[in-house]
Amino acid sequence: MIKSKRYGRILGIACLAFTCYSGCGSGERRYDLSGTVTFKGQPVPEGYITFEPDASQGNRGGPGHAKILDGKYDTSLEADSGILGGPHVIRITGFDKKVSGVSGSEVQLPKSLFTEYTLSQDLPKKNSKIDFDVNIDAKAK
Repeated sequence: MIKSKRYGRILGIACLAFTCYSGCGSGERRYDLSGTVTFKGQPVPEGYITFEPDASQGNRGGPGHAKILDGKYDTSLEADSGILGGPHVIRITGFDKKVSGVSGSEVQLPKSLFTEYTLSQDLPKKNSKIDFDVNIDAKAK
């Protein structure tokens, strides 16, 4: 009987610690977001996508982010990087994978495909898949 009480207390403490560890950061649940990112109809070879809660719309919390590789992103592959849902500012950068090599003593870095693309969108409060098309021409209008 004493052992089962001790086991129950240890299990209770472990559950409390896990709950705090997995959700104490912002106090809100984070959701996984994945999808594709294209530019001029082609998958973005490499890049980054960041999901910042839009404080001007009353959405506060830490940002989510993911690497873009071969046109695909997935926040679940990054530690503590899900989204909160609600209004967000989304920032996308994209690079060409081709590296020209070394020119003299300089290393050629991947070429940026476009200036940082920014848009606002209301994101769902559930695990979701959303595709993004970087449309610089439409934004310039």
